Amino acid sequence: METNLQYYARRAAEELRAAANAESAEAQIRHRTLAEKYAVIVQEQANIPADLHTAEAAED
Repeated sequence: METNLQYYARRAAEELRAAANAESAEAQIRHRTLAEKYAVIVQEQANIPADLHTAEAAED
């Protein structure tokens, strides 16, 4: 069975592919927006810093 994290990661990837294949600019925007929303959920559930560059800088 798929975990929530796997589900949202898969959906984000699917929406990015859909955006790349969309025929209209409006559809591209909608798919990218959905992909971003799914990516935010993945980051929250995985405790991944939203800005990885900031996290890397903090480690130095």
